[in-house]
Amino acid sequence: MRPDPTPIRTLHDPRVKAVRYGLGMSLVDGRRHFLVDDEINIEMARDNEVNLLALYEAGSDRISDGLRAKLPEALPIYQMEVSVAKQLFKGDKLSRIFAVADSERQEGLAALPPSGKDLIVLEDLRIMGNVGAIIRSAVAFGAGAVVLLSTEPRLVYDRRLIRASRGHCFQLPVVAATADELLRYCAEHGYELVVTAMDGSHTVDQLAALDRPVALVFGSEKSGASDALLDAQEWRVSIPISPKVESLNVSVAAGILLFARAGSRQ
Repeated sequence: MRPDPTPIRTLHDPRVKAVRYGLGMSLVDGRRHFLVDDEINIEMARDNEVNLLALYEAGSDRISDGLRAKLPEALPIYQMEVSVAKQLFKGDKLSRIFAVADSERQEGLAALPPSGKDLIVLEDLRIMGNVGAIIRSAVAFGAGAVVLLSTEPRLVYDRRLIRASRGHCFQLPVVAATADELLRYCAEHGYELVVTAMDGSHTVDQLAALDRPVALVFGSEKSGASDALLDAQEWRVSIPISPKVESLNVSVAAGILLFARAGSRQ
């Protein structure tokens, strides 16, 4: 039988250090530490063989019996006083149930297994809610990986991204790269570079009919794709919309094009 959680009553408790590492997405002995908030995301992490180091309950909140039964007996569980948690999280969202995990996987394009599936490329997207929603759609419609451009490698473990994706970020590779690295990768592995834009000359149906893997680029919410990718693009695709609407949310546009590509493979 699992023992009761070990209490943490002060910031000076040595077991707090792991949480600090997780909040900072720090590298420790070559392994990236990160936080996984909320039971649904912890369960997704566990189901996808993410290495959980410890689980924390803040205040009076307790993990469910269902999750508890799925966790390894050796996984330590700590009960952290709310005052300590508030000091740790400061201005960040305070989670009542969270885990610290770590990973040693590569965070760049070299980590991608050869799959022949489409790459979803997100360039300079700053709203993690959009990134997470696109990751969920990428999993739902069978994309091979999500590539984050103009992003620090550690941010593939951003807790906001994990929450927004509902843990689906653990179900496919999410990596960081530069534009130059992406272009080299596409050339070496036979990916067609497709940029989404309001003034695209190709249609959604044409994209759906393309019979080879694509790197489908969605530019920043504010300014779209960079000149480097626009200059290198082989296709420029647009989604027809009513003139009453200026543009679509990037996660909505991604869902439409991912669905179109998935339909072409059936």
